Amino acid sequence: MTAPVIVGVDGSAGSAAALRWAAEAAAMRGTRLVIVHAISADASPIHEPEIVDTAALLDEAARTACDVAALDEVETLIRDEPILDCLLSLSRNAALIVVGAMKMHAVSPPESLAKRLASRAASPVVVVPAGFHTTATLDGRPPHVAAGVLPAAPERHVLGYAADEAALRHVTLKVIACAGATPVSSEGGGVSKPLPTVARQLLAEVAATHPSLQIDLSVTAEAPDTVLLAAGREASLLVVGNSHAARTSSATTGPITSALLDALPCPVAVIGPHNPAMVRFWDSVASRVSKPNALD
Repeated sequence: MTAPVIVGVDGSAGSAAALRWAAEAAAMRGTRLVIVHAISADASPIHEPEIVDTAALLDEAARTACDVAALDEVETLIRDEPILDCLLSLSRNAALIVVGAMKMHAVSPPESLAKRLASRAASPVVVVPAGFHTTATLDGRPPHVAAGVLPAAPERHVLGYAADEAALRHVTLKVIACAGATPVSSEGGGVSKPLPTVARQLLAEVAATHPSLQIDLSVTAEAPDTVLLAAGREASLLVVGNSHAARTSSATTGPITSALLDALPCPVAVIGPHNPAMVRFWDSVASRVSKPNALD
């Protein structure tokens, strides 16, 4: 069975936008949508805990999802545990986890659910800004997918997921590489190469598995957070990595990814370096594609 798209809802504007995005994502993948509501102390992350008519909330969410997209299956789920623990557990068997810009009031000081979730989830995490509409009603915004190759970030995972998303949407993939980034060791050889060269090689591998996908690569020496914030304002989805958590055992995201999740110029997908789905993707690439030349 295809892994589901899972979305957390709490009745807030942020979770409403996440629900719409998740419904479209599930429809594009031809998989089921699972709508989750947690009812423990931090169940209402945007607001202070309050009494919620859970059944009515989930019924309305299911109706909204079906109005947004042609879904084969919608499942609702109530969990009596903290929302973070709930979504981390479900991420082990999810295609992706989708949330709004929620805060957890059960921790002190209140902090972003998205940052905690993105640093530890076993699946990609997509964070949707409140008020964001589906890709069919983007007020003239170009519908391309943007991917940021950050210093010391897991470029393979970022590019693999971004390519899949662009292919699903039949749009261009625009990749932003940082020319001034710290060199990254190439796999197996222990030899450091400038980041743009590594990015070009990985893009060649992606292109081999997505032959009909248009891929545009831009190289910049500007600060990654500044460049990616600008790129997100012109994209329908921005895909970034989060190697910070793996390198530091941190419970939250690194400074660049955190800045993007605070600003949320568009839906932001965060891909961890050990995401099982991306590891399988690149294993399949390695079995079919010989090491490519740079895309010059």
